Amino acid sequence: MTVDERREWPRHPRRVQVRFAAEGEKRFTSGLTNNLSLRGVFITAPKVFSRGTRLRLELDPGARAVVIEGVVAHAHRVPTELRALGTSGMGIRFLPPEEIVKPLLPAEMVTGTEAGEEEDDAAAPGASAVFAVSFRGASDFLRCFHRDLVNGGIFVRTERPRPMQSLIELEFQVPGRDESIGVRGRVVQVIEPRSGESPPRGGMGVELLQLDDLLDDLRPLVERLGG
Repeated sequence: MTVDERREWPRHPRRVQVRFAAEGEKRFTSGLTNNLSLRGVFITAPKVFSRGTRLRLELDPGARAVVIEGVVAHAHRVPTELRALGTSGMGIRFLPPEEIVKPLLPAEMVTGTEAGEEEDDAAAPGASAVFAVSFRGASDFLRCFHRDLVNGGIFVRTERPRPMQSLIELEFQVPGRDESIGVRGRVVQVIEPRSGESPPRGGMGVELLQLDDLLDDLRPLVERLGG
C-alpha cells in the first residue's frame, strides 16, 4: 500500500471572504480562504480555534453567502512577533448532514456507532483494522507531509477501503526510520475500486485523530530529510 497522489475532492486556490464563530458563540471573526474543496477549506485569520472545535461558517458573506458547519481538523498558530514570516490559520472539514442532524435524534433512533457523541472504539467498524502506509522515497514523504499530514488527513490507496466513519490504525513506514509510527484515523471518504481497473485504484480519505502526536514524531524526520 502506498500513498495515492489522486484526490477525489481536489483543493483549489481560492481567496474568498469568510466569517466564522465557534458553536455557541454569537460574535463572528473575519478571515480569508486560502484553498477550498467540496469537503473542506483552509482559512487564514488572526483568531484560530483548537482542533476539534465546531464552527459555523459563512463563505462569501453577502447576497451569495454559503452557510455551512465544520470542525477544525488542524490549527496553525503563528506568534505575534513572527507574523511577518507567516499567517495563522486552520484547516476546516465540512460536516456532512448526518453529523449535523445526529444530535437532534433520540439515542434509540441512532444505530451502531452513531449513538451519541462518544463511541466505543472496540465496537466501532474498522477499529481493529491496521493499514501500513509506505512512501516511494524521501521526496514523496516530504510532499505528503506538507500537503496532507499537516492539514490533518491523508488518502490511502487500498483495494479494500473500510466503510465511512470506521476507526482504523495507520502504521507509517517513513524513510530514514526503522520503526513504524502508528496513529488512529477515521474514514471520511471512500472510493471503491472500479471493476476491471488494473491496477485497482480504490482507497479512502482518512482524518487523523492523533495529529499533534504524529506531527511531533514526524517533524524531526522532516528536518533531517531537508524538508
